[in-house]
Amino acid sequence: MRPFPGSPSEGGSEILDRTPPELAFVTQGRLHRAVPKEISQATPSLRGQVRENLRSMLIILALAIAVRVAFMHFAGWDKGPLYFAEVERVARSLLTQNVFGNPYALPTGPTAHLAPVYPWLVSVLFRVFGTGGLGTLSVHLFNAVCASVQYALLVVLALACGLSPRVGILAGAVGALIPLHPLVEVHGWEASFVAMCWTAVLVFTIDWWRRSAASPLHAALIGFCWGLLLLAAPSMLLVFLAVMTLYFLVVPQSTLGRTAIAVAAAGLVLLPWTVRNEKAFHHLFFIRSNFGLELSLSNHDGASPLFVSETHAPRDNNFFLRRHPAANPFEAQLIQQMGEANYHHERLEEAMQWIKTHPRAFLELTARRAWYFWFSSPWYRSLIQLALVAAALVGLLRLFRVAPLAAWLFAACWLMFPLVYYFIFFDTRYEYPLNQSLLFLASFALLDALKLTNRVAPGERERSPRTVLNIAAMNGVRLP
Repeated sequence: MRPFPGSPSEGGSEILDRTPPELAFVTQGRLHRAVPKEISQATPSLRGQVRENLRSMLIILALAIAVRVAFMHFAGWDKGPLYFAEVERVARSLLTQNVFGNPYALPTGPTAHLAPVYPWLVSVLFRVFGTGGLGTLSVHLFNAVCASVQYALLVVLALACGLSPRVGILAGAVGALIPLHPLVEVHGWEASFVAMCWTAVLVFTIDWWRRSAASPLHAALIGFCWGLLLLAAPSMLLVFLAVMTLYFLVVPQSTLGRTAIAVAAAGLVLLPWTVRNEKAFHHLFFIRSNFGLELSLSNHDGASPLFVSETHAPRDNNFFLRRHPAANPFEAQLIQQMGEANYHHERLEEAMQWIKTHPRAFLELTARRAWYFWFSSPWYRSLIQLALVAAALVGLLRLFRVAPLAAWLFAACWLMFPLVYYFIFFDTRYEYPLNQSLLFLASFALLDALKLTNRVAPGERERSPRTVLNIAAMNGVRLP
């Protein structure tokens, strides 16, 4: 056997520290090592793999943009209004008054009704393109591009998980060419932007999890990215906490220090917005103030689990139009008098009182909302979603055997992200950011069944002596 760097014959003394663990095993008390050059050269970095697959990513991106622009044109969405009531009002307030506020039917001053990132981006587009038809078109195009970038990033996600790029190419191509939610991708408020950012953060996170020697700086950068994502989508809080917990408990090379650094970095990103809210409202809450309002609008006598049913009910029996301050000037006037934080707290108490006195109705609404979150509506879309979820579940279970760290990450997203949405009425834009993971895992399940995807994610599964012997034999290395 040829001596390897760090062995005694090469003048080395730290054998255990210098030898890569992939080809190290013990049999009958003897330590065997093999480090063929072919193996170390055959595993390029994530950046190198992305460069190799850049052409596929660009094709997916171009196709996705073309399909969505065509949908916009033929459906007339390029000439329609925004339908972004609160977002548009806050963006206009930023543009004209430099105040992040006034989302309701009457001017009410500073607000935390919305998370800050997306309305600020819309205000930038308004500043560049105006608030007329061109400004509206710019927002629609921005959303369409964000949705398209999301599908291109699925290729990078596959590579980061240690899977074949075919998984990401298939998922990205299907998502690009067959938009299941084209209206959401253009008109769905921040849904496309959040989905794009979440996919990117998942790439960074799984790459961090699988690194054998991640530095404290890397941990801080991961926390910074999650902090920015939370400022765009506060509903990701439970996902973030689960990801940090799993990192510490499941990832072999994790440490409490790195976990704490990531959490602290995310907290520092959130700190300026938290301080701003405390000064403006004299209350502490997590990013947004309106959970009480949403809970009240979703849980009342005659409530529907669907947002569209609530908003399109007959006007004389429309609870949403009567009680939402963005639609009813009387409710907005109450905010002027009470203050936004006090108003939302009162609505929270109203909702909790109804839930306590109507536990069975609340449980029924919650169960129906959970069903709609995963299986959508109407029936024909439910059939598609049911098949997609079933295939994705098969993919997730298979992924636990092939790339367990990636599987734990997806499982945390599936379990934690929907929880808050089980308590408020369902809208398609709420579940949209999760669709990319369903599409990704369903594609993995299909390719895995056809034997067209990688079987092992490098660096994740413990190598047995038999595995080491097989790898060494394929590379012409003889072991004693």
